[in-house]
Amino acid sequence: MKNNTHTITILSTAFITTVALHAQYTNEESTNGHSTSKYLKEASCKIHGAANDLIDYTFEEKNAFSTRMKDKLSEVNMSLDHLNAKIDHAGTATRNEAQPKLDALRTKADQLGKKVDEIKNATASTWDSVKMDSKNSYMELKGKIRRENKWLRDKLIF
Repeated sequence: MKNNTHTITILSTAFITTVALHAQYTNEESTNGHSTSKYLKEASCKIHGAANDLIDYTFEEKNAFSTRMKDKLSEVNMSLDHLNAKIDHAGTATRNEAQPKLDALRTKADQLGKKVDEIKNATASTWDSVKMDSKNSYMELKGKIRRENKWLRDKLIF
């Protein structure tokens, strides 16, 4: 059952990622003429990376999962710092529009930090819930950061 759940999680994530990337790349292709094969190759790499991020940690591997999520949280915070640097170099109107979005992302990152802290207090009976809650929060935040980076990039181009 555990292997089936793990497989379903990976396949679901791969499917959702594929659909999202297809929508994103179809829109980009229509606006800038890049080839679909390039994007399919990139999507395949991203799906493989997402599957690696979803290793099914057991309760006995709680410390390893906690360390992994702390590393992911550090990556998120570095991404937010990088996004903040881009915002600082933007024009006033873009900066004023982007700052509340960045603040919202920082709030989400703080919430993720609390979820990561909860990992150490997980019991065998709450493990699956705590683990999935942390993973889902991370994946959601990662997607939002990606979208805000794209939004800012589009704003800076025009």
